[in-house]
Amino acid sequence: RARRVWGGGVALGVRAATCGGAKRGQRRGVPAEQVWHLSFWVTLAGLIGGRALYVAEYWRDFTAEPLAVLAIWEGGMSAVGSLLLGVLAGWIVARRRGIRLWPLANTVAPALLLGDALGRLGGAASHLYAGAPTRFPFSYVLDGVQRHEVGIELSVASLAGFLLISRAERFLRIRHYPPLPASLLVLLWYSAERFFLDFLRASDLPQSDLRYAGLTLAQYFALAGFAVGGFLLAWSWRGARVRPG
Repeated sequence: RARRVWGGGVALGVRAATCGGAKRGQRRGVPAEQVWHLSFWVTLAGLIGGRALYVAEYWRDFTAEPLAVLAIWEGGMSAVGSLLLGVLAGWIVARRRGIRLWPLANTVAPALLLGDALGRLGGAASHLYAGAPTRFPFSYVLDGVQRHEVGIELSVASLAGFLLISRAERFLRIRHYPPLPASLLVLLWYSAERFFLDFLRASDLPQSDLRYAGLTLAQYFALAGFAVGGFLLAWSWRGARVRPG
């Protein structure tokens, strides 16, 4: 039952991200058909990438039953793997269809935060994101220990990022300012979100995430994402200020 609830949350998140991206596209001249076509391939690649990175990290769990690698319905996904292969698939599809990548990315990226916010609820409802011991009010009890409900915390953080970036875009649009590089802001926000909230994940349980020098794999990718996003944001703002002649 827990896996079905988790799967339902993921499906809801994908649907919300696609519908949100299509709605944002209507205001920016990006056809909804492009968003839905892109969503199919990004979702498919995301499922493959998420499972592949999870299996690569926890390969010892599959040595006895190698075919269990295919049992995606049993759970075991990496959000980082989904993101990496999903972005790569989106880039390939956009290139092949002649879609301008930068406007498309700025259109759909904030909607991904909305999708993540809703998608995390399925895992939170099933308590699949084991948290560290706490006395924080929004928590749950596992084997007599009160723990962080990391799924809810990730969901709230992603929703806050979506609302803040959307509000900032609307503020600038009303005042006729240049648009924000929304895709880079989403990358920075999500990287910060994952880096800091992963410290609230359990490290004292058998099913705890693996740590490497004290950090999860997602935290290392978050640091890389923050560095890349910060560099590209500084470069884009510098280019916007410098004009020939």
